[in-house]
Amino acid sequence: MLLWLVCTYLSLVTASVDDARLDDNGPFKVFRVVPTTEVQLKKMIAMFETAKGDDADFWHAPSVVNNTVDVMVSPSFTEKFSNFLKEHGYPYQIAIEDLKKNVCSSS
Repeated sequence: MLLWLVCTYLSLVTASVDDARLDDNGPFKVFRVVPTTEVQLKKMIAMFETAKGDDADFWHAPSVVNNTVDVMVSPSFTEKFSNFLKEHGYPYQIAIEDLKKNVCSSS
């Protein structure tokens, strides 16, 4: 049931994007980020509070230094988000390379 809901959500997100985003090819990715300093945590909280849901969807709010934050990132925002993480020295990994493919193939 949960997998069906996630697939449905991803389909709706993909279908609801504006025409400018229709040219964006590529997968939604999930980044696992670890803010290791108070400064990094504050920057991540600021992004959490201002990010557009169709660009970056935080799966839980950043709240504590050294705790992971999982963020689903749209294809059009992936490069900008990745550059932000590198510029500010966040340790991170891409936890899921292609969320839709991963979830839908599991169902």
